[in-house]
This record gives sequence, structure tokens and C-alpha cells, in this order.
Amino acid sequence: MFGLDANIIQPPFSALVSILLVIACDFIGSVFIWKFLKIDTIEIRWIRWQGPIIGVAFLSVFIFPMALFGFAHRNELRLVALFMLILSFIHIFFSFKSNYPSFLVLISKAKANFALRNNYFELIILIFIVGYALLSLGPVTSADSLDYHIGVPIEILNSGAIYNTPEWFHSRLSGSGEVLNALGLSVGAEQFGSLLQFIALIGIIGLILDSERKDKKKFTRDRELTNILATLILSTPVIIFLVSSSKFQLLPVSMTSLALCLIVFPSRRNLSSSETIKGFFLVCILVMVASQTKLNYLLSGGVVGLIALTIMYRKKLIWQSTVIGLFVALIIIAPVLIIKSQLYESGYIEALFSPFPGNFPGLDLFERVIRNGQDSNVIFPFSLILPSGIGSITTILGVGVLFIAFIRPNHDNWIILLLITLMLVFALTVGLGPRSSRSYLEPYFWSLIAISLQNENILFEKLRKFIKPIVLMQSISVILLCWYGVATLSPGGISTLWRDNVMNNSANGYAIMKWADEVLPSNAVLLTAHRSMALVPRKSVSLDWLFYVEPGKTDISRYIERIKKNNVTHILLSGSQINQNAPQYIAFSNCLGFQSSDAILEKEFVYVTRNPFNTGSINNIKIFEFHSEKLPNCLSDKFK
Repeated sequence: MFGLDANIIQPPFSALVSILLVIACDFIGSVFIWKFLKIDTIEIRWIRWQGPIIGVAFLSVFIFPMALFGFAHRNELRLVALFMLILSFIHIFFSFKSNYPSFLVLISKAKANFALRNNYFELIILIFIVGYALLSLGPVTSADSLDYHIGVPIEILNSGAIYNTPEWFHSRLSGSGEVLNALGLSVGAEQFGSLLQFIALIGIIGLILDSERKDKKKFTRDRELTNILATLILSTPVIIFLVSSSKFQLLPVSMTSLALCLIVFPSRRNLSSSETIKGFFLVCILVMVASQTKLNYLLSGGVVGLIALTIMYRKKLIWQSTVIGLFVALIIIAPVLIIKSQLYESGYIEALFSPFPGNFPGLDLFERVIRNGQDSNVIFPFSLILPSGIGSITTILGVGVLFIAFIRPNHDNWIILLLITLMLVFALTVGLGPRSSRSYLEPYFWSLIAISLQNENILFEKLRKFIKPIVLMQSISVILLCWYGVATLSPGGISTLWRDNVMNNSANGYAIMKWADEVLPSNAVLLTAHRSMALVPRKSVSLDWLFYVEPGKTDISRYIERIKKNNVTHILLSGSQINQNAPQYIAFSNCLGFQSSDAILEKEFVYVTRNPFNTGSINNIKIFEFHSEKLPNCLSDKFK
């Protein structure tokens, strides 16, 4: 089964199943909180928000090795998903039975005490949460998601294994998040990935709204500041892009943020030895799972892990913590090192620290392109606040970045530790990571958490009347963008007809691949450089590598062998690729079928994206028959 449409159930059942899977994650995490950590979630309320995030972390520990060792076929993951669906119904039943009366009381009190004049930030928070929830229930339309974030999960379902397509360079960026997407798709749950992004955002908000202070008497007075901090997170423009995609960035950020809060929050500082050890075990799980979701979280997760280990040393629990750390690493990190080092013929150290281990031709250029990637033409770090144009407004962090000036540790060593941590992670990301704003979400969020932990903030009191209008202006702007997305994308989660309209209007390549599905024979194998690999309705081989090799200088025999081994029968070329100067045409022109018996299929399509400012150009698409049996002899002399 190839292509996204063939791997989902029809709306609205896809969204409903996705919601049930998230509820099952909450069940797993809540049981861990109540039974293992033994934390009172009524007294320490912020931990209750973290149930789904903890549940997802433990789920990843189980299913990621399945994909690494080739045991994550469709039927195997479907069994896991069906078991989770059973857990979700159990969780719903007992939660409703035990919490329904208290829920009604809570609603009545909230209605009685709410006054719009004094609580408009709470109303804004509610509008954001509802908007993001609806946005996450729309179909998958983001370009990154339709590339490897969904394309790789489909490959996992069909082959049982991850890292199975070395010629598809972008697939090498995959991690445990893609296995989570595969789990959802095994039962047709298209929105599972975007819903996990949403619950990750809710978890981060919970760390702010129910943050702890040593002086709890000042909590009521500072409630407005807390609400403003939560609003700043929700009104971060890049959140619109992330929460509506299957691209896992909010999820690992929520894990590393929770791990850090498990260290610095007041209720976690003076625990017994057994409670401290349990907390350290959870920190290890969170940071190591985050590191396998995307490699740049190895930096932040490593920093948080080292801080946790240092604190364990000061509490004279170094041996226990060392054993726990090694045990968790053996379960989470070791399988990745073993598989990557074998597949890519590299050493263990390279497999751990390099995003692209192994000496595969073209990867060095690809890595440079990824590292130097940025969303804006504005000079860094101003690009974190200012977009380069209206079409890139959802790529920035916004005015909340400036709030780091409000951090006043006042001799609080824990806030000082938090400040040092965020500055260190920021510096490492600047030195080793890309310049895209979303790469700096962790230090940004942690700075707001640090502010929420302060007992008082004199600077905020002085500037309150200037701050509120600025936050309100950003909030209103982002709310309009968010609800525009709800109006244009979310209906696709309700019915099949509406989904088809949304995908045609917003998903790049959807109309192209629907046409390809109509004209290609059922046994066709398609060679394509189109980015939306998740939409290809046939078995496919990516030409990703071709953009990063030098003709005549780079040995491309490995990639040519992959094309021949997969018995490619057709090639799809688009736009500028259909001319005698394009590398795709130059390399394979002698392999194409031009005889009267060889079909040449051609059609024009309008280029579409989710961003209304980046659509409208005409894209000419051609499908040629491809004679892979003639390889490598038919390869152009320039590439031999």
C-alpha cells in the first residue's frame, strides 16, 4: 500500500482514532505518574499535564527498536495500536466515572468567577487552545510532513524497517517520531502525529500555568504574568506551522522541557533517595527519547542529562544514577548505534554524533545545506523576531524572545542553573545547528519558564502597561492566522469530499499524484525527484541524491544500483527538470522511452501550498517510461 490516501481511513474516523491513540498515551503516562512516581497530581498540578508526553516517551522506547530491527510491519504495529485503543476506552470509562462530578463543580465555579475584564488573557489562551486543537485535526498538508515525516512511515509499514532507503537523503533525518507516525497509519489515523504536536504544546503550557514558586502566597498576584507567559508561547507564530504538521519538534521540546523541570521545580528539589532515583530514571527516558526523535535534541538532551547526573552526584547517588543511565542508554541508544553503523558502514561514534554517518557520495554537500538552512533573509538573531516577508511570518518566534530580559535570579541558584542551561543550549545550537527559528524553541521556552518560577518581578511591574498591548497585538495577529488555518484546513478532517478539496488546494503534489495514480499501471515503480514522497501512489525510488553529486566526479554507482534493483519502470519529471540542462534529464535521457510504443504522459498543474502567499505558479509534469534494465549503460557519459 503506497501513498498517504491508501494508508488512512476516511474522515472523520481517522481523527477519532487519532484522538483515542492520544488518550491511550495519557493512560500510560498517568499510570506511571500515579503508580511509579507516586505524585499527587492534585497538589502538584503541572505533572498531570505531562501524562501524554510521558506515555509517548515509553511508547517510543518499545516501538522504535521494532523498526530498527525490521519488526515494524503493518500488522505488527497494528496489534500495538489496537491494544492502545483498548487502553483508551478503559481510560475514558474510569476517568468519566471518577471525575465527572468534580468536573461539573469545576465548570460551575469557573463560570461564576470568570470576568472578561479581568481575565481576557485567559480567554485568549482558551481561543488559542481550541484553535490549535482543531488545526491539528486537519489532514496532513505541510511540505515537510509530505516528504519524509509521512513518506518514511509508509516505507516502514511496507518493509518493516526504518533507514531502508539510502538514496533518499531526507529519509536519513528520520527518527523515533516517524515510527510513531507509522503506528498511527497502521490503523489509518492520519492526524496522530499532529495531535501529538498539540498535546506537547499543552504540556509546555501546563509547566507555565501551574508553575511553582517557593512563595505560594504571591501566586494569585502574579497570575496575570503567568497568563501572559502562556499567551506568549501560544502566540509564537512558528507554532502554527508546527502544531498542524507531523514534523516532530514540539514533542521532543516538551520532553526536554519536562526533564529540566523535573530537576529545577521546587517540589522536585528535596526528595528522598528513592524518589530522586525514580525522577532521574524518567529524566533519562525523556532526554534519550528526545535525542532519537531528531539529532539536534541530542545537544539539549545531553546538557539536561549531564545536569541531572551532576545533581545525583551531589546527592551521593552517583552509582545508582550511573547504572540507570547505562541501562536506559542500552535500551534506547545502543540499538540505533548498532543498526546505523551496520547500514551505513560507519563507526559507533559517528553513528551517534553525525546526522549522516557513512561515506555515501553527496552526503557532505547535503549536510552543509541542512546545517546552513534558514527560513529568513533577515540577519540572525533578528530573524528570530522579524520575518523577511508576509509569506514567512509563521517561521519566527516573535516578541517573546525579548522577555529574556525579565529573568532576575535574585540569588536563586535553581533559576541561575536554568538560565545557564538555556544559554548553553542556545550557544551550542548557534555553533552546530541551523539558523531556523524553530531550532531555538527550547531556550526560548525555558526562559519563560524561568520567569514563571520567580517570586516577584519588579521590572514586569514597572513595564506592565507597555507589555500587555504588545502581547495582545501579537496574539490577535496569530489568532487570525490560526483560525484562517482552521477554516481552510480543518474541514478536511470531517468528510472525504472536504478532505479531497483541502488536499487539492493546500497539499503540494496531491493533484499530481492523483493523476499519476490514474495513468500508471498498478505494477509501476516510479523514479521521482518530487518532494512529496508520501503521496506517491506506487512503489517509488527517490532522486534526492542527484541534487548533491557532481557529474563525472562523484561515484553514483550505489544509487544507480538501487534504481536497477527496484526495477524502475517510469520516471516523473516536473517543471525545470524537463529540459536538456537539468541533471535529471541529462543523467537518464538515454534510459527514457521515446518510441511510439512508449507512453509520454503530460499535464499542467497549479503549484499549491498551505501558505496562500506562496501559491499560483504553473507546473508542467511529464511521466516517461524508464528502462532500468539498460542501466548503467544508458547512463549519460557526464555521470559515468
